[in-house]
Amino acid sequence: MASNTVTAVEDGVYAAKRAINRGIENAADLRDTAVYRVKRNPLQAIGLAFGVGVLLGAVVGWIGRRQRE
Repeated sequence: MASNTVTAVEDGVYAAKRAINRGIENAADLRDTAVYRVKRNPLQAIGLAFGVGVLLGAVVGWIGRRQRE
């Protein structure tokens, strides 16, 4: 019974390590893709970042104003 538990825990640890490694690889791929797209279209990237910043600022301001009322 104890060996089944140990095996199950080892399998879980192995699966978690594999998932973490896969996540790290996916993050690296996403970063590489983002760098490539910014190099290909720098003005579009700046415009997108600006738009997201304005939208985020508006949402944060709206939430902050609601909490004060």
